[in-house]
Amino acid sequence: IVGVEPTQGLITWAEAPVGSVCHIEETHAVPDPAGTNWHEVATATVTNPLMTITLPVPCTADTGRESSLYRVRWEFEAPQQLSPPDGAVFDIFPRTTVCEWAAVPGASTYTLQIEYGVDGSTEWDPWIFADGLTTTSYTNDFIGAQPGRWRVWAADDEGHTSARSPWRLIDYLH
Repeated sequence: IVGVEPTQGLITWAEAPVGSVCHIEETHAVPDPAGTNWHEVATATVTNPLMTITLPVPCTADTGRESSLYRVRWEFEAPQQLSPPDGAVFDIFPRTTVCEWAAVPGASTYTLQIEYGVDGSTEWDPWIFADGLTTTSYTNDFIGAQPGRWRVWAADDEGHTSARSPWRLIDYLH
């Protein structure tokens, strides 16, 4: 946060990831060492890196909010998976597969997770955990003729992470 004008109910911040969702939170408990007294007062999708948001109620002496503290919490959208599609079945060998996803605005790296299963089982075993990826695709030779699943998430330069994408199921016949 680079500027707070409490009597006008304005908060300005800089270098926000465009496309991310920000949550403006407020607390009256000063100090709040446990960080449990924050509540959300506004939400906005960032449309430019330097943005001002108007809070729903001006912070005036009448509302008792003149001693409030504010923070901005960022939330990235989960990357949109492009391919392979959910439920894809492959009859190929070698089992070279490219997992692709759309770029997330403000993201600098991605993490991809791939797991494999055994036919008829509901349990999954970890196989690939690729962290720090700087591209929006990952090529791998799948471990065997069996089901698998994959998901991806994003992170920015400060370590804020997105939600994880849903698992996408894939299957290999040979």
